[in-house]
Amino acid sequence: MYSGLFRCELPDPARLHGLVERAGALVRKSKSYSNTFGNSTVWVDCLNAHRAEAAWRLGDWETLQETTNMNLFECSWSVGLGRLFLAMKDKRTSDWSKILARLRIDQVTELGAAALEGPGGYIRAYDTIVRLSSLSDIELISSLGDVIMNEIRNPTNSRSSENKLSNIVETSLKLLETRIRVSRPTFHTLEPVLAIQHAALQLVTSALSSLNSDAYQISNREVLNSTILRLRTALGYNWLERAKLARKSGQFMAAYTCVLRAEDFGIPDALLERAKLLWQTDKREAAQACLDKGIPDVFGCSIFNVRNKQSNENIEVSTEYRTISAQQALLLRTRYCEETNRYDFETTGKLYEQVCGFNSGYEEAHFRLARYVDRARTEAVGCKQQNALIKVALKQYGLALSYGSQFIYQSMPRLLTLWLDYGQDSVRNFHELNKPQKHTEENNLHSEQKVFTEVQELMRINCQRIPVYQFYTALSQLLSRVCHEIPAVVTTLIELVVRIFEAYPLQTMWFLIPLNDSTVRQRRDRCQQIFNMIKTKQSHLSKFIADSISLCNHLKTVCGLFMTADRRELRNFSLRQTVRPITRLIESSEFSRILIPIHRQLVPNHLLPNATSEQIARHWPFAEQPDRLTEENDVVGSDGREYIIVAKPNDDLRKDSRLMELNGMINKFLVINENTRRRALQIRTYAVIPLSEKGGLIEWVRNTQPFRSIITRLRVAPLLEDPLSVKRDKYLNKWLPMFPLVFYNWFLSTFSNPSSWYSGRECYARTCAVMSMVGYVLGLGDRHTENILFDSISGDLVHVDFSCVFNNGLTLPWPERVPFRLTRNMVHAMGPTGYEGTFRRCSEAVMRLLRHEIDPLLAVFRPIYFDAVVEQTGNVRSNVLPGGESTGRTRRGGSTSDGNASSDLDLTERATRAATEKLARMEDRLKGKITEHDGFSQILPMSVEGQVDTLIKEATDVDRLCQMYKGWMPFL
Repeated sequence: MYSGLFRCELPDPARLHGLVERAGALVRKSKSYSNTFGNSTVWVDCLNAHRAEAAWRLGDWETLQETTNMNLFECSWSVGLGRLFLAMKDKRTSDWSKILARLRIDQVTELGAAALEGPGGYIRAYDTIVRLSSLSDIELISSLGDVIMNEIRNPTNSRSSENKLSNIVETSLKLLETRIRVSRPTFHTLEPVLAIQHAALQLVTSALSSLNSDAYQISNREVLNSTILRLRTALGYNWLERAKLARKSGQFMAAYTCVLRAEDFGIPDALLERAKLLWQTDKREAAQACLDKGIPDVFGCSIFNVRNKQSNENIEVSTEYRTISAQQALLLRTRYCEETNRYDFETTGKLYEQVCGFNSGYEEAHFRLARYVDRARTEAVGCKQQNALIKVALKQYGLALSYGSQFIYQSMPRLLTLWLDYGQDSVRNFHELNKPQKHTEENNLHSEQKVFTEVQELMRINCQRIPVYQFYTALSQLLSRVCHEIPAVVTTLIELVVRIFEAYPLQTMWFLIPLNDSTVRQRRDRCQQIFNMIKTKQSHLSKFIADSISLCNHLKTVCGLFMTADRRELRNFSLRQTVRPITRLIESSEFSRILIPIHRQLVPNHLLPNATSEQIARHWPFAEQPDRLTEENDVVGSDGREYIIVAKPNDDLRKDSRLMELNGMINKFLVINENTRRRALQIRTYAVIPLSEKGGLIEWVRNTQPFRSIITRLRVAPLLEDPLSVKRDKYLNKWLPMFPLVFYNWFLSTFSNPSSWYSGRECYARTCAVMSMVGYVLGLGDRHTENILFDSISGDLVHVDFSCVFNNGLTLPWPERVPFRLTRNMVHAMGPTGYEGTFRRCSEAVMRLLRHEIDPLLAVFRPIYFDAVVEQTGNVRSNVLPGGESTGRTRRGGSTSDGNASSDLDLTERATRAATEKLARMEDRLKGKITEHDGFSQILPMSVEGQVDTLIKEATDVDRLCQMYKGWMPFL
């Protein structure tokens, strides 16, 4: 009990003194305890280890000496570190080296045992690896102390040697910071590392401070003082990092103590951490007061005075105070003002403008201002200021993207949505204002045209300002709107796609292929327009485009192959013999290099938020160099690896492709969020490449098995027209007895040792929770046992086939009754607690994340709906006009009659309205409204916990499961 209590108290510096006293008292009474409980050596050693760690964390060297001398043969990790620090303090170099070597040998022994577990060994050995890295940190800091001592004692010190010493100190501290950045970002991992670094740095700093600097030259004394000051600053930032870790992990008392220590060292950023800590503990007024008082005191710069609205808002601040920390403090204060509605819209907007003008190049400030104005515009429907607000939002989103990519998945989709939707709304406004009108309405028309021109000019500036790789992340959104109604918008769109193609032709080509073979003529025309412009500007790409189109045409032939009886046997099937043209094309010496369409090759890697212009110029956002297809049935890349690509016919894979993009974006949010990252939540993604609207390519997911093949085969099923009582009786009395709970045996047989078994089961529960919540928000249906796979290496759950999405399962002949698949075999395989525990907590964390990122999620969904809008509009037009020749024509002045224009506009509006309604349903689900399976729909939103609980109950309800279609296999 005491051991567990002490382990919890170690990260809190305020409790260390009490821990040392209590542990010492317990150890001193060990003789009386041994009379009662027998041999007490084991738990005394355990208490000594905690006491030793608390002592070296405090720098209480006398207590540490006493603790380490109690049992000279014990060498636990904490006691061993204590002896190492004592040897370092006393300058016992020989003993220090021996202790360090022994500690390393002990850790390497544990590392060897973990290596025997195979792929899961690294996870088990991670703590051991971290300990070895901490020993390297101690060695680095000790060497740094020796170098500083030698330089200080050098009587012939010169300015060059001073600079050399300063560079050595900075390099060493940078290495320590890098250690923190590359380690697993969890409290359990980083807090001990920071504590060890702090103890070692404190030893070096104390040794330097104790020097009698009067014995040396004045120049050396100055070097000594500057070095001590730099090390003290590093100690202060060490306390600050520990405060951040503790706050993010909910250790608020420890965080408060660490903030106080950081403030004692004069760290300016401690002000921000104190305010965040107050805010997170629901002391919002105190957090704002802390910033109001602290910003002028710490940074020496004034803040915007809301009472003096006539004053000049362009506040002049001296250069020495133009620091990132000051700007971050001002931004944090403004965000808190926005969230508490402290000021009106105009005042809060000016606060954001002040932050943006404080120092150029701050991405987050421009993003926050853009989002604030964007939300105000959304709320102010019909307001006269909407046109002014949209211009501000577009400008600020563009500036944010030009300064970095930290908020790219929030800024880029919203930037394009505002621009393209405004153009679409302008069509309707121009149509209304062009009718016979009064003089006032003529002025309104001129005003609308002026604003439209300004918006287009803003977007042209943004297109030149924002790096091309950022637009690549929204390529699907751009291509979904190539059939826009406004020619000026279409021109800018095409120019933007051409720029992306010129920069990344190997990746972009796969996105243009389905456009080139679209059933909508206007889309095909737009694609040809893009290709022609590329050929004109980059003639060397003409051959690449032609080869890519030819290859994809042959691949479409492969997709449509009829697998006769003699071909179904894989050993008898040869692509070389069956489709000879593709063999001749690929074997041609002049055939262009074609990228293998696998997921990691199509997803760009972003720059760091603070990347320089030189880094942007050299940036290649993809993992590897391009590969090419070979004549083998499998695909062999230039790296020598084989990749299996599935050719799937008679299925529109565009929805699957878009949803894979969405899942990739959700994965990035899962990594950023503290709660989801700590649980290692993720969605397994793979590449989906539509070649046309009737087939495409899918990256094969290796090492997976369908749920159906793992469990059993279908035997009996009820009829659709049977009443609920009959279905329930068959489900309980026929199905369940015939299909026992056996899925848990798969984990036992697949994962041979207890560690990998537990890890596999945890991965299964986590990935199941992630896809259950994401699938519910998407309205994903048809989750039968062939569409759910399980990875035999990691235990991950993988979903395939996303054609039944947007709640289309509710409209099937046999409607689906559950929000996601959570049948009894799946629940039983999660362990004794079932869906309680890991599954529920992960589900709540994912749903909370999805609610927080609602804007980028909705923005990514819009291209899917606009694809449907274009197809529906194009199909109806082709039915109305003979031959379908007018399907793809863009209306221009005088080219069509007013009646046809009005009809086309009404048709587009109806299709857009239907798509908007589906988006609204998804938004309701994200806000906590149970709309599909609950009779009380769209009344009040539920909490995250309440929504997850309701969904779990629906998914496991017997009355719902017994009404599911037989092929869905609800009994498994």
